[in-house]
Amino acid sequence: MTNNNTGKFVWFEYISKAQAPKAQGFFGELFGWGKKNVPMPGGDYTMIALGERTIGGYLEWQPAKVEPESAQAAGAFCWNELYSKDPAASVAFYSAIGGFTSKVQEMPGMGSYYMLESGGQPRAGILAPPMPQAPHAWLPYVAVANADASAERAKRLGATLHVPPTTIPGVGRFAIVADPQGASIGILQGQ
Repeated sequence: MTNNNTGKFVWFEYISKAQAPKAQGFFGELFGWGKKNVPMPGGDYTMIALGERTIGGYLEWQPAKVEPESAQAAGAFCWNELYSKDPAASVAFYSAIGGFTSKVQEMPGMGSYYMLESGGQPRAGILAPPMPQAPHAWLPYVAVANADASAERAKRLGATLHVPPTTIPGVGRFAIVADPQGASIGILQGQ
């Protein structure tokens, strides 16, 4: 079996034991995610679903079947960025462990943006934190049909807007929000 997802982020977990029901409600309302309880020894495993497709969960799990790459539908994870205090060191680390190649481009006012690639496809970006308070951490992005409407909906649901809807030429429109429990996530309306 050929794994065509090598180097692609294929699974995300939002872990918040005390706040799980609120998080499920927030992300369900914002992105249209559902939940699916799967019986497991010791109790049910709650999976995050986008339609019939499983896209995440609340425990460590590895699917037995690798799904083929496809166009990113609204509500699907579509991009990842690492805010790194030392972007060049992070590129070297992830290239060594994941077999990524990288390209760098200068972003006016933001410095260097490193693109990790595998299989000829961009997989993630690495950059210095755009805001001094931003932690050294990965930020996943979810595809949306309309970044402005999704950011407004997120605010109505109790989110904090970290970056308002902004256009990136040649990419699309994005925003960064924090859910009511404080976890940040990006939203991206591609071109």
